[in-house]
Amino acid sequence: MAILRFNPNANALVFQALVSDGRVVGLDMIVDTGASGTTIPLSVVQRLSLAASTTQPSSAVTTAQGVTRVPLFTLPRLDALGQQVRNLDVIGLDLPPTAGAHGLLGLNFLRSFILVINFPKGKLALLQANAHPLQRWRGFIELLRVYW
Repeated sequence: MAILRFNPNANALVFQALVSDGRVVGLDMIVDTGASGTTIPLSVVQRLSLAASTTQPSSAVTTAQGVTRVPLFTLPRLDALGQQVRNLDVIGLDLPPTAGAHGLLGLNFLRSFILVINFPKGKLALLQANAHPLQRWRGFIELLRVYW
């Protein structure tokens, strides 16, 4: 578990993430608890030659332009916020340049973890939700550092 710092006055929580299929690409990604899915740019989908999702080929998403269907791809590995998720379905979608990041870390990434955000202190931590009870206990003790 990592405790990450952020600027509590920033407009978004942007963190570096690594996406990989053996080749690694670094992306700036926004933690977005309002997004059901994780998004990565279409150029990265093409660069990594990602396969279409086996669970569903596309998804309807709401953007500033309205509701649109976007393709889903299976990302072999995503490392972000001190954690790793394998075989994550991601949305291939280019965010506008004004977003200030390449993609979004959505709920399908976050739901495997216990997320703690302390805005006044500018600290964020993720704890593996399905960890061994002893590891989870150590993680909860470590989370106390988020509050100091």
